[in-house]
Amino acid sequence: MTECLRVFGAKVIKPSVVVKLVLPLLDNRDKQIRDESKLLLIEAHRWVGNVINHLIEGCKQVQVLYYIV
Repeated sequence: MTECLRVFGAKVIKPSVVVKLVLPLLDNRDKQIRDESKLLLIEAHRWVGNVINHLIEGCKQVQVLYYIV
């Protein structure tokens, strides 16, 4: 999914949909899933900038810190 967003951009893959799908994955037990979710959020941030911050407002503070770090 990260590669699709990188290649096709935010006009084809809506970042708001991506964020809604990815946020629960940041709580996953598997470290690799959490890391890939973080990379996807970072790629979405590259495309839409600080708009992504408004999309992640509703998530847990730990998830936001994980994304920022």
